[in-house]
Amino acid sequence: MKKNSIYIILILALVVTTFINVSDRMAVESTAKSTEITLSYDDFNDLSKQSEEDVVWWFNHFSKIGIQSVSLTEESLHSLVAAGNEMELEVLHNLKKDTLWETRYPKSFVEYIQNHDYDLNDVVVVSEDQELKEFILNGLSERYPEAFYQVFENGDHYAILLDGLESELRYSTIYKTFDTSGNAMNENKDIVESAVYYYGIDFDTTKIENIQKGNLEVNLRPWNNMRYPEKLIEAYDNTLKEFDIKPRMLIFSGKEVLGYPDDYVALYDYMTEHDIVPVLIETTVQRSNTEQEGIMQLTKDMNYNAVRLMPMVEYLQERYKHYNYDGGEEIENVMFRAITERNIRVIYFRPFLIDKETYVTDAKEYTKTFTHLKTRLEDHNMTLGEFSVMDYKSDNLASGIITGFGLLSIVILAARFFLRLPSKLEYALLLLGGILIAAALVVAPNLGRQLLALTGAMTISSLGAVILVSFARDLLIDKRVFKVREIILRSILFTLMMGLLALLGGMIVGGLLSHSKYLLEIEFFRGVKISEILPLAVFIVLYILKFGYNRSTEEIKNTELLPKDLFRFLNINIKVIYLLTAGIGMAVLYIYIARSGHETTVQPSNIEMIFRNFLELKLLARPRLKEFFLAIPALMIFSYVSYKAYKPLIALVGIPAMITFTSVINTFCHLRTPIYLSVIRTLIGIGFGIVIGLIGIFLFEIVERLIKQYRKRYFAYENDQEKELGA
Repeated sequence: MKKNSIYIILILALVVTTFINVSDRMAVESTAKSTEITLSYDDFNDLSKQSEEDVVWWFNHFSKIGIQSVSLTEESLHSLVAAGNEMELEVLHNLKKDTLWETRYPKSFVEYIQNHDYDLNDVVVVSEDQELKEFILNGLSERYPEAFYQVFENGDHYAILLDGLESELRYSTIYKTFDTSGNAMNENKDIVESAVYYYGIDFDTTKIENIQKGNLEVNLRPWNNMRYPEKLIEAYDNTLKEFDIKPRMLIFSGKEVLGYPDDYVALYDYMTEHDIVPVLIETTVQRSNTEQEGIMQLTKDMNYNAVRLMPMVEYLQERYKHYNYDGGEEIENVMFRAITERNIRVIYFRPFLIDKETYVTDAKEYTKTFTHLKTRLEDHNMTLGEFSVMDYKSDNLASGIITGFGLLSIVILAARFFLRLPSKLEYALLLLGGILIAAALVVAPNLGRQLLALTGAMTISSLGAVILVSFARDLLIDKRVFKVREIILRSILFTLMMGLLALLGGMIVGGLLSHSKYLLEIEFFRGVKISEILPLAVFIVLYILKFGYNRSTEEIKNTELLPKDLFRFLNINIKVIYLLTAGIGMAVLYIYIARSGHETTVQPSNIEMIFRNFLELKLLARPRLKEFFLAIPALMIFSYVSYKAYKPLIALVGIPAMITFTSVINTFCHLRTPIYLSVIRTLIGIGFGIVIGLIGIFLFEIVERLIKQYRKRYFAYENDQEKELGA
């Protein structure tokens, strides 16, 4: 006992430290309980055109049901054309393809082109709309140098020439031309547009006024320009002041933050001074954040004072009456999961779509959706309103080192299942390992924590494999006979203990990787697949080492690897059932791994999604199906067959039982999910799994008794036949 005391102390310290880490993370996560819904102006403007009410009416309607703001993207030349303004937009490369261009452009512009060298990469805007001209020129003068554009006028007819670069040109897909024999002659591509089309021009004042008339706050979304970033922050600020807008967040349009790269420092100073929060936009596959130049550095520099946003992309808008629902229930489910499970605190909401062209114009459908969503969020002590930001959460070096020593202690104790080392050597390995862990956490903090978290996941899962194999082996050797009731009670206790061990493993990972960059999914755990596959391999290896192949009970007592195992295995007759079993096993393994992420071709069926939604609606947290339908019941049955000494079933049931550890720990590897939700999900899964496991044991008992009765009758029949023949 004295030899183990140091390890026990370190393991206890690991458990205490893990609970402290988890408690600290829960305290931080509890500081952000409010989510903001911000409406897309352009989408609601399109909705209003299909309905009997104007856009102001729609904004007023949403303000009454608790919606906070509307997001308005800065106008560009492209958006002005798309909005139906009477204007032409062309790259000069394509200008002379139109043989009548001289008659359609202002005379002063035509003379300029005819008499001067001009850049084919430039862009020209042509119109007779004077109000539009004033809007464009005011925006250009406020944002860009005078050398960037020129104006040519003949009465009301005008052309604005903008300086473009060859690197800004955008082309069509390459296509081929063929001769009359069908032989490919040339590869071609057309110039379609220029990046100048998307330069920010100005914010539409009418749209801003419509939002304010609708009693909603205005979120301005400016475009950046990497060629001319110097005046953009000032132009943004001028618009805010003109309309008395006090922004709380900034959702950047395009691929960079405002002012990047030259005015990045000015942006940081401006946002810090005005307490404006940067917004991280979640990707369409709902993993990580959209890449925008400068956004990650800005978030880091602002001490992770940021929020995550989920955009309501088209395929989500089209989930109206999805899964046979009557209305927007599935869209509500999507928003609910984003808020409760992915730390989303802003939802960029677009209206429901019946198809790609048709919006849902029944206002009651939106009222019903958001009213029910608010009710569901109350169970998690969450609300809709102004977004809230999580407090900053940093790493703790001391907790990492303590965790490392605790995990090393578990590894050393578990290793005794294979070999015995001198105490001094064990202590030396413990000290050396602890020093290396501490050095890694100091020298490479992020990588060091990632590796330590992976070590924690693998250590607890492998410990689970050691316990399962030794548990089954000891019961086989013991040969004690237990009553069914006692077996069931012991199996429940065993399953609870293994479930709690898996929970500890998950909490170790979730506690170690609880820095704000993980909670905002700027960083994420990269060892998920390894932590899912390797423990299953560890169990198989341990089983082979301790049970061998077709060993007798006496041979199982032997702790050495028996050469007979190899010869027995090599000489087996390969049966079709073996090949079918192997094929099914590989298919199940593929599905198990493929279903563990978002970017996969293996997706849940509609029936499964409906069942998931039902559980999500009725429970505080939806347990993982593979846990309570497969892993936990398999753990129960594993204990049952071990007590019954059914050796052929131990490996068959043991592999799915190991999924308990990999699945539970994987739950906590989704670091964006609040840790209290992962704990509740796991506990519910264990509870449901035990119930299903009990049903499985009950069915197993019935089958076992039927087989015994059949055998009894069969042998009785055989004996009667022998007696008759003997007579």
